[in-house]
Amino acid sequence: MSKNKIFAVSFLGLACFCFFGYYLLAEIDSSFAFFRNSDWTVLLFFLLDAVMYLILLVANIRNDDFAYTGIALFVSMETFSFIQELIYGQISSVNILRSGNPLLIVFYVFYILFLTAEAGTGAALYVFVVRYQRGYPNFKFVRIFGILFACFIGLASLVSSLMLVLALGPNLVSSLSLLMSAIAIPLAETCASVGIVFTLERLKRI
Repeated sequence: MSKNKIFAVSFLGLACFCFFGYYLLAEIDSSFAFFRNSDWTVLLFFLLDAVMYLILLVANIRNDDFAYTGIALFVSMETFSFIQELIYGQISSVNILRSGNPLLIVFYVFYILFLTAEAGTGAALYVFVVRYQRGYPNFKFVRIFGILFACFIGLASLVSSLMLVLALGPNLVSSLSLLMSAIAIPLAETCASVGIVFTLERLKRI
């Protein structure tokens, strides 16, 4: 077993553990009413994300090139999250600006910058992966944008967690689901992005 496969499976396994663990604990914390009391879009995005994580993990375990599909889904979902933040995040931005907390405002500015960089590098990664699949021989740009994409996801996830902790403060520990959303979901995304870097290395043509 190659080291790239070991690292890919390890990081993607941890991503799945954090992702599914969050929703399991959210169900337990709400007496198994989390999905029933949520908007239908919550269930939809859970299913899409679940399929994406499982494709990435299983394809790597099986040494399957179908992992490319999981990568495309992951990049698409992260880009959609960026667009969603730009469109629907205006209320959050107004509330953050009204809070008067300079540290929270600085974090939010960096969060938007990292999300923008994440979306840009994700789009570039998708283009170079498609070109590589179609026979373009240079793997260098796939590797570079894969690493950059993972770095910006990690930075955006870290800042997002810090903002939530700073905004909610003591109230955060009173809700298990809020605490896990500040830790588990950002960690899952970060681990998945690192797993994708090793997946791309595994899929590299010699």
